[in-house]
Order: sequence, then structure tokens, then C-alpha cells
Amino acid sequence: MPYPVLMRVIDKSILPNKWQADIKDCFMIGEGIGELSSERVFIRVHTLSCVTESGKTYQKKIKAYVSGEDGKVGLKGRVVSKQGALLARTLVAGFLEGMAKAFAQQNTIVSVSPLGQTQTIDTSKATQIAAVQGLSSATKKLADFYMKLVDQTFPVIEVNAGRKVDVVFLSEVKFGEGK
Repeated sequence: MPYPVLMRVIDKSILPNKWQADIKDCFMIGEGIGELSSERVFIRVHTLSCVTESGKTYQKKIKAYVSGEDGKVGLKGRVVSKQGALLARTLVAGFLEGMAKAFAQQNTIVSVSPLGQTQTIDTSKATQIAAVQGLSSATKKLADFYMKLVDQTFPVIEVNAGRKVDVVFLSEVKFGEGK
């Protein structure tokens, strides 16, 4: 899903044969989408919005893309993922659940007879067993909660604001009244 991008033009546009168009301080609106394999955010620009000194507004539909400081299409960013920390918490919660189950099993007596198997608990340790089984249940729910967070989390590519980029127009744009 593309995310909205707002850019401010900080200089005159450079046209062929050393011509320039004064669109300084105009805004460009576009949409960006990240690509994990290249660690870049690709931005398509679709609107140029200007206000003249007399207060008249111009809004033009344009076709353009953003080129980064390195001259390549898109902006280099850094991949940010919080999945690892959530998975580590899930692992700890799962470990605690397993330990609690082991402690609960330790105080269970298993009897085998020709009629089958029966399990009983040591009544002197009933409170301890209840506490350990409660801990086991709580840590299982905690592990499930963290796994749901992992499923909802995805890596993103972060790009700092205020970067100077080039906007490359893909089609002709006619400016009105000097803007």
C-alpha cells in the first residue's frame, strides 16, 4: 500500500537548454512504497501545487518520480523491524510455560494398574501446584499474545525527512503566469 508523500520545491526547475521555470516554494504530492530487497523507497509524484505572489493557486496533475542523492531511482533508507524482539519475548514466555508445566508434573503421582492409568496430586502441595499451573496458563497466553503481535508486525523502510532529492518529470507540464 503506498503512503502519501509531501515535498517542497526549494529551487527553480532545470529545463533543457539551460532554461528554468520558477516553481520555487511550490509543493509536490506523491505516493511512496518501500522495497525491502533494495532497501529503497520509490516515490511517484502526481500533483504540483503552487500559489503565486498575487494569491492565485495552481494545481497541476503531473507524472514524475523521485531520484535520490546517489542519482538512482528512489531513496535509500534503513530497514526497521521489531519482529526479532517480539519473537525473543515469545521464546521467553514459551520457556516459562514449559518450566511451569514441568514443575506441575513433578508433584503429580502416576499410578498404573490393569484397569488403566490414574494421576493424583500430592495434597500437601496443592497450593503450589495451582500456582504453577496458573503461571503455565498465563505464560501460554502471553506467548500467544506476542505471536499475534509478530503476525501483525512487518519491516518498514525509514527515510529521514528534509532530504534533498531530484524530481524527474515524465511528461510535459505547462505553467501558468510564471509558476
